[in-house]
Formats: sequence, structure tokens, C-alpha cells
Amino acid sequence: MKNQKRQLLEHPLLVFVSVALAIVFVAGAVNAYMQKRRASAEQLAILKKTEERGREIEELERHISDIESGSGLEREARTAMNLKKEGEEVLIIVDDEKKEDAPIAATASIWDRLKHWLGFD
Repeated sequence: MKNQKRQLLEHPLLVFVSVALAIVFVAGAVNAYMQKRRASAEQLAILKKTEERGREIEELERHISDIESGSGLEREARTAMNLKKEGEEVLIIVDDEKKEDAPIAATASIWDRLKHWLGFD
């Protein structure tokens, strides 16, 4: 009887099936662990985004309350819509011209200085 049980336990098919089941269970456990780690990382990222959004909301609420005040409304109108008060004149200075006589900076490379000296800039 003992010999029969031993032969049954040592049967190659039974050993193969046992090892296969063990591999499947271990793979499932590893997969579950990895999914838990990914979910924890995603949860942490979502918490960080939620905190960022909360700070943004607080800042926007402060901005709204500032705009609702008289001086904040005036400042916003001047900056966002380029409005002016009656009697005010607005000057817009455009410095678009390239200065021809500007010396080359001392920090310019030797190659840049040589090109400037030869007139290739």
C-alpha cells in the first residue's frame, strides 16, 4: 500500500501538474502584487494632482476676490484689455531697429569677433 502511494506521488504527470499549478499560483500572486503597487502609485499621483488643483482653485478664488474689489478690477482692465482712464495717454515704445554701431560684447567667441571684423555679421 505504501509503495503504491509512493509510486502515485512520484508519477511524472502528477509532478508536472503540481509544478504547473505552483507556477500558476506564484505568477498570480506576483501579478496581484504588481497591480497593487501600480494602483498605489496611481493613487499617490492622483492625490498630488488633487492637491495641485486645490492650490490652483485657492489662487483663482483670491484672484476673483481681488478683481471684485475696485482697484483689482481697474488693474485687470489695464493689464488684460489695455484700457486707460479718461485724460490719460498711453505711449507704446517699440525698439525694433537693430543698432549698427553696437560693439561686439567681450564675451563673444573669437569666431564671432572675426566675422564681425570681416563684416560678415
